[in-house]
Amino acid sequence: MWVLENEQIVEKEITFTPGLYKIYDEILVNAADNKQRDENMDRLEITMDAEKNLISVLNNGDGLPVHWHEEHECYVPTLVFGKLFRNLNWTWTWTWTCFTCNATTTTSYPRL
Repeated sequence: MWVLENEQIVEKEITFTPGLYKIYDEILVNAADNKQRDENMDRLEITMDAEKNLISVLNNGDGLPVHWHEEHECYVPTLVFGKLFRNLNWTWTWTWTCFTCNATTTTSYPRL
């Protein structure tokens, strides 16, 4: 795996927790997906602090709209992060970049 060591990126064999790696990967992919939807996004900032056990990812692209969704009777973030994982009503597609497979593919997301 490629790691940062003494201010340089080097390839070395390491031991890591695959689940934690996947969470970090998903955060980065979601931030990069935002660039696909918002051409004005021009900042992706990653902060890692081992002493504080902190990983922070920031981008300046459009976020989720925070308004009441009449059809589902909840706020949009609640719909996206909670209810959609239980709903199979997929009707809308867009393209996203997958870092783990170095490819561009298409997936379906619910229509909001």
